[in-house]
Amino acid sequence: MSNKYPVWWDKTITIFNKIVASDGKVSWQSTVIENCFWKYINSTKYVDNVKMQTKEVICRIPEQDNYVPYLTWKDLSDKSGVFTLRNGDFVVYGEVTDTIDEYTKGKRATDVLNKYREVNQAFQIDVFTDNTGDVLCAEHYRLGGI
Repeated sequence: MSNKYPVWWDKTITIFNKIVASDGKVSWQSTVIENCFWKYINSTKYVDNVKMQTKEVICRIPEQDNYVPYLTWKDLSDKSGVFTLRNGDFVVYGEVTDTIDEYTKGKRATDVLNKYREVNQAFQIDVFTDNTGDVLCAEHYRLGGI
């Protein structure tokens, strides 16, 4: 890892990207990325005027050569070896080998996400910022979610 990233960027993550084929069939692709930052933040959110305590995750990923912006990624016929970041996809702490099959109970995306959420090791992306053009900090992608 380049020394432009802090030493505490030492976590491995697995990103799951949802792919919807032209026939509507859904599949998921996973990508393992090393040297990331992962932090939990306790926060308060209001849903329908009800106060809720949540545990959010902030994840930072060093700039990657195999990252493709979503609008380009979605039109690629071959997505092998590349990944994207967008709301609705999800991230798991660590390197995991789960295979998602939306048509098999126990292996659907929600099953895999909930399996790791139960032990506070996964989140669905609901915030994404591309900070690769920011000269004031180490170039990275910032993700957040619960």
